[in-house]
Amino acid sequence: MPKHQLPSGFIEYSLDEQVKFNHILRTIQDEYEFAGFTPLEAASIQYSEVLLAKAGGEMDKEIYRFQKGSRDLSLRFDLTVPMARYIAEHHRDIAMPAKIYQIGKSWRAEKPQKGRYRELYQADIDILGNNSRLAEAEMLSIIQNIFTILDLPEITFRISNRKILSGLLEEYKIQDQAGVLRIIDKYEKLSKTDWLQALRDLQIEEKFIDTLYNFVSAKGEVQEVFNLLQDQNCQHPLYLDGLKELQELVQYLELFEIRKYKIDLSIVRGQDYYTGTVFESNLEGLEAYGSVCSGGRYDNLVGNYIDTPITGFGASIGVSRLFGILREEDWFKAMNYSEPKRVVFILSEENLPQTMQTIIELRDEYGVAFDLYPEIVSFKKALQYANRKNYTEAIFFGSDEAKAGEVLVKNMQTGEQGILLLEDLGERE
Repeated sequence: MPKHQLPSGFIEYSLDEQVKFNHILRTIQDEYEFAGFTPLEAASIQYSEVLLAKAGGEMDKEIYRFQKGSRDLSLRFDLTVPMARYIAEHHRDIAMPAKIYQIGKSWRAEKPQKGRYRELYQADIDILGNNSRLAEAEMLSIIQNIFTILDLPEITFRISNRKILSGLLEEYKIQDQAGVLRIIDKYEKLSKTDWLQALRDLQIEEKFIDTLYNFVSAKGEVQEVFNLLQDQNCQHPLYLDGLKELQELVQYLELFEIRKYKIDLSIVRGQDYYTGTVFESNLEGLEAYGSVCSGGRYDNLVGNYIDTPITGFGASIGVSRLFGILREEDWFKAMNYSEPKRVVFILSEENLPQTMQTIIELRDEYGVAFDLYPEIVSFKKALQYANRKNYTEAIFFGSDEAKAGEVLVKNMQTGEQGILLLEDLGERE
């Protein structure tokens, strides 16, 4: 294997791609902060007992775990559990409800495949100390706004509530509830035959298997799914509570003008810490790539570390998967996206102190964003560089222009050029 080759499941973008990737991150961050969320950057490495306490499911096998002396440490597999640990440690100093966002990397030792990486960027928003469906719907509204601003395909939210299935499992006195929920989570990954057989392997009665299949395969209109849930006539309090919460959430989704959503009872999420509302989402026409944003309610997660109960709900945009989709579909050509495309060249050492003073003034006082070419350059070489980097505008500082407080500006797309005063250039920003 070549020494310079990356391990599988890890990815590095080209310089041009990284600019676009960062644009997406900045857009997400701006919208999170616009909605009143405060940034947090929890540590990437945690004690293994912290992460393993509530990982659950297949995630236990996918954690990067290592020993350092007597310490048992692991890389975080998501941003939610380290955030919950932080809240547990600092909750006395945090006003509740707390609205927090995190943007950073997580690591999962899973088999790499299309849309799934071992190192991945996530962008999370969470609200702690609140059990409101209004808060849940607002988060989906924020996500919808981000995808609209980025000029991406329409996003469809697939929502459910874990209490519904948990109450049903309690009603039927199913012992291995976690095992059943893991199989339900694999509904879209397995064939119908394999999925049904997986339930039979857990010694589940055939009549209940039929009920579960009718639930997870229900894909009708919202009211049709509600009718199915009500017709089940399950009287377990957990089931009824989940149904009530789901109905309330739908009301708020309408009030927040969420354009596309559906009830999908196969959504349970893989992590065991989810307790109520759960959701996944897909881009319209690109559903084969999987979910690009997911999350749910985790009312017992912080309480795993302290005795004080603190409710929570979170949503996470899978930025790495989203970017992979955009690259695969060549979507950047259609995106309403712009980046600084201006470059400044110094053509002469004559009057260099005055030229440098003018350049500093252009950036600091007039707020003009540009790439300063890092040496004195000929006009020909400057044009070659500007063309290769696809700049839309080039600004030239020569000795004559420096004396007069002027600059030569060339439009690299049309070829037009002219002399502008420094203040005129600043006014165009």
